Amino acid sequence: MSLATSLGLADTNVEYDVTMDAFIVADEASQARVISQASADKISFSHDGYDDRAMEKIANGQDPDLPPENQAVRMAQETLEDSDLMPPASDVSLEDSAVTWTEARVAETSGEPNSTVDEEIYRTAIQVRFSRTVDSYEGIGPGAKLGVEFADGGEVSHVLKIWPDLAQVGERETISVEAAEDRAHEGQGKIYRPGACADAHVKKANIEYYFPPLDTGQDDVFPVYVFEGPCFDGSGDRLTGSYSTYRHLVPAVT
Repeated sequence: MSLATSLGLADTNVEYDVTMDAFIVADEASQARVISQASADKISFSHDGYDDRAMEKIANGQDPDLPPENQAVRMAQETLEDSDLMPPASDVSLEDSAVTWTEARVAETSGEPNSTVDEEIYRTAIQVRFSRTVDSYEGIGPGAKLGVEFADGGEVSHVLKIWPDLAQVGERETISVEAAEDRAHEGQGKIYRPGACADAHVKKANIEYYFPPLDTGQDDVFPVYVFEGPCFDGSGDRLTGSYSTYRHLVPAVT
């Protein structure tokens, strides 16, 4: 892992000091809250049949009817509100929604002997996810999820809410971002790295709260330093696609 000098940081609380060759967190505190997941709140429901309907349309030469991104975000908010699943405004970041598409790859041939195979990509569903916030910081991890999926015709095909109640259990000393960077170089923490990633250039650093899975017995929700940047393969080419970013999570507390 190497640090890039041209960072273009997205988080205004994090600055890069070229003279020190280190990340500086402007609002770094000496202590941070440690929170316990007091009770689990996991809701998931799906409606079957939409995948078959989308593939039937594709087989007939039609694209599934999906809402555009901005409309899907509005529809997701309305779905959660109408279902009484929308969390309190202080706990969710509606402005930072993430939109992804489910795609199907379909091989098409002319039917002639030795004919080439053309592959068409069709979008079959659209997912909208919203972020959780703790003390104005983003919540990440498998224990904090809120999203709605829409299928053909704009119908709701899946809703997922993992949103445990929280209760403060104390405070712990935070480590400096320099210490976190050293731990990252030592390989400590949790690393999300694509299999083809041979090198990563860290271009962004954020403080976020990590929510562990609900069924692991690990109840504490705590802040982490997240070092993030693009990945490159063994030839030095930058990876592209939905999973092409290096993310390294290092606990920000002792």
